[in-house]
Amino acid sequence: MTQVSASDDEPTASGPLAGLVQAVAGRLLDHPRGKATQLARLWRQLVGPQLARHTEPVRLMNGELTVRVDSSAWLSELNFLAPDILLRFQEQLPAGTLKKFRFKQESLKFTPAPRSKPPPPREPPLPEELERAERLCAPITDPRLKETVRAFLLADMGTKRREGRRN
Repeated sequence: MTQVSASDDEPTASGPLAGLVQAVAGRLLDHPRGKATQLARLWRQLVGPQLARHTEPVRLMNGELTVRVDSSAWLSELNFLAPDILLRFQEQLPAGTLKKFRFKQESLKFTPAPRSKPPPPREPPLPEELERAERLCAPITDPRLKETVRAFLLADMGTKRREGRRN
């Protein structure tokens, strides 16, 4: 493995490379992919599962959250509930982040499959997995990149172990 290091006066690939690894392995590492993902999760949490099945946050720009709504009935319901939902959001977000909603009746682009129960928690890594991850990450000198790769390796090893595959 190539060593990646940085000094104060030279550019480094570790920052973008760490970001690339996180983007590629985001789901596996349980890292949100960005503000849109965090906003979508917060939307589902604050409006509840029934309303979330018929809506989809699209964009937050200049304090206005645009939300797709799949029917006129739900559009009317949202217009009625908007002040209450706005207050819930404002309690969760930094001041000034969200000032108003704009609802648009359109087909939803993404309809998540309903989950009957949350996924089971991950089991802690086995000692031999920890040792192997440390050995594989030893050549990496950038601490952020090293921790990202280590987390990715441990998550991958745990997934393979649960699925009965060899590492």
